[in-house]
Amino acid sequence: DMHEPALAEELVRFADEGERFAEELRGWVTRLGEQCPSESSVAAGLHRDWINIKSVFYPQPEAAVLGECERGEDIAVEKYQQVLEHDLPDEIEAMLSRQLAAIESARARIRELCARRAEV
Repeated sequence: DMHEPALAEELVRFADEGERFAEELRGWVTRLGEQCPSESSVAAGLHRDWINIKSVFYPQPEAAVLGECERGEDIAVEKYQQVLEHDLPDEIEAMLSRQLAAIESARARIRELCARRAEV
């Protein structure tokens, strides 16, 4: 339960953006004739559940949620960077680079929010 509606809305916006990115990636995988792995969606679901559980017991729910969001963005950045090290078709590389830039921007914003919480 987030106590600050503006913060909750911002985090929901980041989550929605991540889902749009995943949908875009699934579209490319399908166009390339491959089947989408479901492991990442299971892991993402478990991570969301963990955030929800942790926010119930942690004395500062916003700090806990922000910490988990930052960790998730760190993992996403690392995975994108690993994929971008490979030789990819230009269109896919451009899409991944655009998504990575947005994820890095979200991560920077989350870190800013974490720093503000630490100052209080």
